[in-house]
Amino acid sequence: MKLSNQTPRVFCGVFTMAAHHSTKVEALTSTWTTPQPGISPGCTAFLAFSTETDLSLPSIYVPHLGEESYNNMWQKSRSIWKYIYKFYRNEFDWFLLGGDDMYYIMENLYAYLESPEIIEERNKGQGVYLGRKLQYPSLYHPFPFNSGGSGYLLDQIALEKLATHLDTEACHPRIHQSQEDVLVALCLQSLSLEPFDTRDSFGRLRFHILSPGFSYRYRPSYHHNNLSSPSLDQDWYAVFDSLIQIGMNCCSIDSIAFHLIYPDIHIMHDIHRFIYHCPSKKKEEYYQLKGKEYFDRYLQVNLTFGIR
Repeated sequence: MKLSNQTPRVFCGVFTMAAHHSTKVEALTSTWTTPQPGISPGCTAFLAFSTETDLSLPSIYVPHLGEESYNNMWQKSRSIWKYIYKFYRNEFDWFLLGGDDMYYIMENLYAYLESPEIIEERNKGQGVYLGRKLQYPSLYHPFPFNSGGSGYLLDQIALEKLATHLDTEACHPRIHQSQEDVLVALCLQSLSLEPFDTRDSFGRLRFHILSPGFSYRYRPSYHHNNLSSPSLDQDWYAVFDSLIQIGMNCCSIDSIAFHLIYPDIHIMHDIHRFIYHCPSKKKEEYYQLKGKEYFDRYLQVNLTFGIR
């Protein structure tokens, strides 16, 4: 498959519910998902998959097996991917799905999708599956998956593989559980497609399952009687990724996505303003005005994470 030189067309979808329409979804549509000429490119298209349809957002309710609950996210995810494939598979090049508390720096995403390594991978014609790669620590069969926290992306071929096999036994069509990201990975693995390594050339992460501040301040936790490796019940993050870098090496200057950004307390709006509307010369004044603790939340976003 030969790719065009045009900017990739990216469909952005999020899981949400009607109770979050006026808070989290509003924050998404007023920040990174919506194109803002001269400021931010936004997504090519955005759709919230919710418990109610509201085309003004836009949001849509897609029926699925079982109840509407966190513990049934896999069934909701299955229905959403089938819907995306049915109606949008030929309209976009990439398909992003994640929660309503993620934030994307879209310039960096587009630049990454147009990078030689991703174009080379797509041209193999086997499908591409991008996101925050973790290792599920199964006792018998550890396997990689992309965390759903900061969302994951499929190209057209990967989307077709997933959507057309969701009802096969290898893709566990009748399971009711929360780990939709793990089950997507298992389904794609049965089709010989595994997560692509999205770290930069220094081994730093582009996709993050934590917020900017927490990514910067994170340190692995250890039991007092085992200083060589973290314990799953104390620090699952370090167990799922033994290659985590800390401090200033936590994050690529081309970082793309963050998670646990809670827009109902204005953090998503603040991060967006800090990236696009706060001149560098104002950073010291902002620090003095808001205080160190507040400033540190966003320090890495604007001072470390480059915007192309």
